[in-house]
Amino acid sequence: MEKNSLRELINRAIDTLPVDLKTVLVSRYGLGDSARQSIGRIAKLLNTKTSHIVNMEIKGIRSLRRPALCLPFFAVLDQMVPTIWNEISEKIPEAGSLIRKRNNFDMFAEILPGEIDLAIKCRNNSLQRWIECNAFEFETAWFRSKYPPETVIERLHQLTGFWNRTESPFLIGHLICQLKVDLPFLRFLLALRPLSTGFYGGYVAERPIMAPVLRAIRLHLLLLYQYPDSSVSVADIVRNYNNLYHDDQLTDRLAEIILRTRPHLFVEADEGRWSVLGSVREHSPYSEVDDVVHDDEAVHEDMERKKPAFFYQRPWSETTASDIVREILEERRFFKRKSIVKAFLERSEGRYESVSADAALTMNDDILEVAPRVYGIRSNCNDMDPVHAWSEVLLTTKFCKFFIVDRYAGEPLNTYPLWTPNMEQQWCIWAERNSDSNLGIGLKGDSGRAFNRRLFESLLFVSEPEHWPVPDSIKSMWLFRKKVLSAYHLKRPVQYPLWRRNISLQDIFSVAAATKRLGYANWVKTSQSLGLGRHSLHAADALVLLIALEMILPTDDWQKKHQIGPQIDASLSLMAEEIRKKGFVHWMDETGAYFRNRMRENIDQIQLGWVCADWIRDFLDILEGNNTPKQAVEKAPSQNLERVLIKDSANSAHPTQKPEQLTLPF
Repeated sequence: MEKNSLRELINRAIDTLPVDLKTVLVSRYGLGDSARQSIGRIAKLLNTKTSHIVNMEIKGIRSLRRPALCLPFFAVLDQMVPTIWNEISEKIPEAGSLIRKRNNFDMFAEILPGEIDLAIKCRNNSLQRWIECNAFEFETAWFRSKYPPETVIERLHQLTGFWNRTESPFLIGHLICQLKVDLPFLRFLLALRPLSTGFYGGYVAERPIMAPVLRAIRLHLLLLYQYPDSSVSVADIVRNYNNLYHDDQLTDRLAEIILRTRPHLFVEADEGRWSVLGSVREHSPYSEVDDVVHDDEAVHEDMERKKPAFFYQRPWSETTASDIVREILEERRFFKRKSIVKAFLERSEGRYESVSADAALTMNDDILEVAPRVYGIRSNCNDMDPVHAWSEVLLTTKFCKFFIVDRYAGEPLNTYPLWTPNMEQQWCIWAERNSDSNLGIGLKGDSGRAFNRRLFESLLFVSEPEHWPVPDSIKSMWLFRKKVLSAYHLKRPVQYPLWRRNISLQDIFSVAAATKRLGYANWVKTSQSLGLGRHSLHAADALVLLIALEMILPTDDWQKKHQIGPQIDASLSLMAEEIRKKGFVHWMDETGAYFRNRMRENIDQIQLGWVCADWIRDFLDILEGNNTPKQAVEKAPSQNLERVLIKDSANSAHPTQKPEQLTLPF
C-alpha cells in the first residue's frame, strides 16, 4: 500500500513537469509501465548526447523538490524507511541488520523500485546519504538494531581490543561473559567487524579457518575434556593429538607455538607442563554452535569409529589442497616432494588427487623450492644464510646427483636457496664417507662401491672448495683432493636415434627466448622449456638445431653449458615478427623455409662441436619429405660414436652482420 501510494504521488508530481523532463525521468526510473533505461540508451532513443540527458535528469529532480510537489511523497518515504532498509540490508537473526561500507550502492539502487529510488534522490541526493540519515554508523558499516546504538559501539570497541590483544580462537561462552551479551548480540557484533568470522564447535575465529586455529581448537578440546584439572607435558599432548587426528600431524615445536601464543586458552603450570583455561560448563552450552556444514558421511564414519565427544571434524568446506600442503611443510623446515605427496594423500582421505599437491607446490607463492624437489615455507626460509645453510634432507644419492649434473651443465651455485657453499662441503664429506660403501644400486653393471666412488669423484670435479666457509687449511686439503681425484663420470651419450619426436619451430622459439633471457643454454633448461621434465635426453634434439642455426655456440660435450651464438637476436626477431602476424611459426612456411635453407648452408661452414652433420641432414630430409623417421632410425649410428672432431675454425670463418638487439614483449 505504501509503494502504491508513493507511486501515485510521484506520478502526480511528474505530470506537472515539462514533457522532455518527464520523458527522461520516466525512462530513467521505469515509472508507470516503462522499463528502466540507462542514460546511454535514453540518449540514443532521443538522438542526443548523454551529457544532455544527465543535465535533464538533474533538472527534473530539482523541479520535483518544490515543496508543493515533494512534501506529500516525502511523508510517505519517511514511513517506508524500515521497509526500504530491510530490502537492502544484511540481516543478522534476532539482532538487527547492517549495510557494509564496501558495498556497491549503485547496485542497491537498481534493486529498489524506480519510484523509491527517485524519491530518495529527491530527498537525500543519493542512496548512501539516505542510509547515513536513517542508520547508525560504525567504522565498517551502518546498522539498525534492537540494542541501543551506544551499547553496540561500546561492546564493539571492547571486542576489537580483546581480539587485537590475543590470537583466535575464543570460547563463545568466554566472550559472552566478558562482553555481557547474549549469543544473537555476539553474532551482531562479529558481523560489524571488518574481518569475516565464524563459529566452530563452540569457538569463534576468522574465516576461512587456518591450520593454527584448527589445531588450537582441537588442543583446547583435548585438554578441556581429558585433563580439566591437571597439567600435562607437551610430548603427551602431541602423542594424544596425533593418535586422535589422522588428517594432521602435530610436532612439539608447533604445539609449543600454539600453547604460548594463546594465553587466554592455555597456561604453563610447571616448566614444560601445560593446563587449560576455561571449563566444560563454559563450553558445553555452545558446543553445537557451528557455522560449518560438515560432511555427513565423514561424521557418520567418526561415530562408527567411536570418536570421543570432543573430537572436532576438520571443516573440509574451508580447507583447500594448498592448506594441507602448508600444514605438512610447517611440521619441519624442509620436505621432499615425494614425502609431501604421500602425506597429502593420507591426510586428505581421498578428497584430493596427487596433482592437487603438485599444483599447490607450484602455484602457492608462500611455498619455496629450496632444492630440486625439496620445498619449504618461504617465511621460514627468509633468514636462510646463503653461504652457511645446509640440510641433511639433501644428503642422498639422488639429490647429490641432481647437484652434480646441474653444476656440470653450467647452473650457478645459487640456483636454489639450499645450493650453498656449505651444502657443497657437506655433500663432499658425505660422499667421501660413502665412497667405500657397497650400498646402492650401482650403475651400468658397476657395484654399489664403484658407483659411490664415481659419484664422489664427479662431485669433486664440479665443486669449488675455495668458496667454502672453512679455514684455509681445510680448503687447501680439499683443493688437493680435487686436483688428484676429480673426474666426471656421469656423462651420457646423445640418445639415438634423434628425431623420434617432432621439434617444431615454436619449440625452437621457446627455447631460444629462454636462452636469451638466461644468457646461456644447457640441456637442463632446454628440457624444462620443452616441458620434458628436468633431465630429459630429448633436450639434445633442440640443442642440435640451435647450434645449426648459430643461436648457441657448440661445446665439446652436449651436457655442458652453451653460450649465446651470433644469430640469436636476428632469429628471435624474425620469429617474433611472424608470431605477431600469424600467431605461430612453422617449418614449412616462408620463415621456416628461411631457417631450413640457413641450416643446410651452415652444415659445412660452421663449427658443430659435438653435433654430427648427418643429424642435421636427416632432420631437413624428414621435413622436406625426402626421408622418413624410420629410414633415419635405420641408418642412425650406434650409441658408441667416436667423438666428432671440431672443424678447423679457419675453414669455417665467415663474416656475420651484428644482429639488431631484440626486446621481446614477454
